[in-house]
Amino acid sequence: MTGTIKITQMANAGVLDGTEVVPIIMGGFSKQCTTLQIADLVGAVGATLTVGVTPITGGTTTRIIYDNAGTVGEYAISGSGSVAMTTNPSFTTPALGTPSAGVLTNCTGLPLNTGVTGNLPVSNLNSGSGASVSTFWRGDGTWAAAGVGSVTSVAQTFTGGLISVGGSPITTSGTLALTVAGTSGGIPYFSGASTWASSAALASTSLIVGGGSGNPPTTSANLTWVSPALTIGAQQATQGQIVLANTAAGAFQTTIQASNSASVAWTLTLPTTAGTNGYALTTNGSGVTAWTAISTAPGGSTTQVQYNNAGVFAGASGLTTNGTDLTLGSASQLLWSTDLILTRGAAATLQLGAADAASPVAQTLQVQSVVGGTSNTAAVEWIHNLSAGTGTGIGGKWVIRGAVTGSSGTSQNTRARTLDIVPGASTTAGGALRLFNSYTDASNGEWGTLDWSTTTNVLSIGTAKNGTGTTRNLQFVVGGTAVADYGVTNSGRFTFPSAPAVWNLYIYNNAGSLGVASFDNSNLSFGSAMGIAFWSATSVGSGTQDIRLTRQAAGVLKMSSGASTQAGSILFDPKTYANLPASPAHGMVAAITDCNTSTWGATAAGGGSTKALVYYNGTNWTVMGI
Repeated sequence: MTGTIKITQMANAGVLDGTEVVPIIMGGFSKQCTTLQIADLVGAVGATLTVGVTPITGGTTTRIIYDNAGTVGEYAISGSGSVAMTTNPSFTTPALGTPSAGVLTNCTGLPLNTGVTGNLPVSNLNSGSGASVSTFWRGDGTWAAAGVGSVTSVAQTFTGGLISVGGSPITTSGTLALTVAGTSGGIPYFSGASTWASSAALASTSLIVGGGSGNPPTTSANLTWVSPALTIGAQQATQGQIVLANTAAGAFQTTIQASNSASVAWTLTLPTTAGTNGYALTTNGSGVTAWTAISTAPGGSTTQVQYNNAGVFAGASGLTTNGTDLTLGSASQLLWSTDLILTRGAAATLQLGAADAASPVAQTLQVQSVVGGTSNTAAVEWIHNLSAGTGTGIGGKWVIRGAVTGSSGTSQNTRARTLDIVPGASTTAGGALRLFNSYTDASNGEWGTLDWSTTTNVLSIGTAKNGTGTTRNLQFVVGGTAVADYGVTNSGRFTFPSAPAVWNLYIYNNAGSLGVASFDNSNLSFGSAMGIAFWSATSVGSGTQDIRLTRQAAGVLKMSSGASTQAGSILFDPKTYANLPASPAHGMVAAITDCNTSTWGATAAGGGSTKALVYYNGTNWTVMGI
């Protein structure tokens, strides 16, 4: 073998088995050796082989020797495993990085959500065969044209006419009309199952209230909204309320209600915090509220009623309570205004008005009356219940004590008993009214009286006294003028003054009407239809009328038996002749027991024994009957 032949220039000898002869140059001489000998030679050289510029020693890994433009080159390798060849290599868990190009036709397991970006070309789906603007990719992996059938009808599954569908049938083109009807200002609702309807127009600003099953919603005139305020109630119509229900058994609730003032409108502004324990919500007088510490310590002494004393609690020394009774001090007053006052006048004495003063204010105590404008309505009674006793104890009197006029001076005059209203002794014996003239004590005094208690069912009118009191007379006065008296003008009898000239006496007769008799200080006169009746009993109306005097005709007096069957008669009380009137008048008739003659028409005289009826003829008494 001549010249130098590089190994890379040698023909491919196939797979060496170690017995082949390989020519090499060594020490300037050409030699032949087997591949096994070359391996032994390399090991004898020192186990170091320089490939290119990189020395490779025994055990060094991650190097690949390659042909680098006719010289031996090397690459460092990464990872682990075997060197892959160009045909049918197998990679296990390689990190390929970002290759600049590649074909993954036969790759599987590629994730679409992370491994693919951009749009999928149409040509990738069945190579785009059959794809057009009017086709779609079907689930069976083919491109197909969209259906060209028609919608023959559109079903309306609700009733009521509020919503309707039109435009059917629809083919390749057309309009599907959806029509909504209803009332302007109303809202749709279900008036029944699957049945739509429209409510009436709802009032502006009013809140909607459900109508219940089958009924339309409405608005409430008592709930309105005008931003930013919700109004409860209707101005000048309904008082607003907020009702807070609770969970307790029974119809219990808490109601907050607006005031019903016709002249005041106000707003409460709440605090910005929840407050502090024990604080109270107070106002500044203009509606702005705040949480304010409230003193819990009472003022004053035990039992004193509390009042606001410049913003703090204070005790009223003249007003106390034991929890049941309210007690006023002896100098305390109840005032409704500066002129209506209740005062303690003295022990067990309630005084209407302030304490005694130089110019006292007149006081009036009255009972509620019927308000004006109410037709024909009766007023109520003013009932005074006097003190009641027990058993045989008499009831208490109503005593009025007036102050008598005193002598000149500045001392307050003394009150004296003036009027008593005395209760009856029983339910069948009435009471009495006593107007006192003088009163020393219960055993000594004098008074005028209207009394039902002296005689049952008889009203006694007059004067009375007890103890050191004096019997007083009685006088009747009309219009300030005395018209009759008892014991004033004439002791022990009734006296009527000379004027007026004629007195009328009203007398009840059997016809049931009032007749009139007159008295003119000399004569008692009767009307022509009246008479004088005498009864058989001591009381008028008891027994019978057995004698009656009436006017028969002009100048004629009739005496009748009245209601009895007995004949009327006149009885002349018999006397002796000496007892006849000393100055007789013509026409007198009398009965005597000692007439001296029994001859009719004879002049009569005394001294005899004949009983005769005599008549005075103007000169003598004459016999007119025996």
